[in-house]
Amino acid sequence: MNNAGHIYVSDSTLVDYEQQSVYHLVVEAASAVETNPAGEFLAYTKVIVALKDINDNEPQFLQQLYTTAVHEGLAKGSFVLQVGLAHNTSFICPLHVSAVDADAGENAGITYSIVSGNQDSAFAIDMNGNILTNMQLDREIVDEYKLTIMATDGGARPMSGTTIVHVKGFSNLNFQIDQHTLF
Repeated sequence: MNNAGHIYVSDSTLVDYEQQSVYHLVVEAASAVETNPAGEFLAYTKVIVALKDINDNEPQFLQQLYTTAVHEGLAKGSFVLQVGLAHNTSFICPLHVSAVDADAGENAGITYSIVSGNQDSAFAIDMNGNILTNMQLDREIVDEYKLTIMATDGGARPMSGTTIVHVKGFSNLNFQIDQHTLF
């Protein structure tokens, strides 16, 4: 703090919105002894400093690699599915990529895009990170894709992170799944 009463941060590397967004300070003001012959007077006040977030964190995917196989006859707009095992129970659900951003507000908003490996624009990604077919797939033409998915945050100077989705040899699955029952 200077003599004019302005509060400054002496080392900005020690202040991080994601670590602590609000600081509670007690400021002491003292009169100079030479201006007050009766002695020094003290006064105190509380000051609350609320930091504003800056876009200083890039989105981080929850996984660096996602792997799945899809039915080659899926219609355009079908969810790409993943089969998994949890608590000794198998499940089928839409393949969903997910990223998080430690920033706040608009800086933490994430949009997804496929930035490479999407031969013939065979796949699309929605705003929730679900991957869908963008055409009917044929494993005799292309038997696997290695998609690079980018998550971009909403900061004024956007930051991004990437992950890989490996879609392997399209199996001829002999079952039908009603896409609407998955949610």
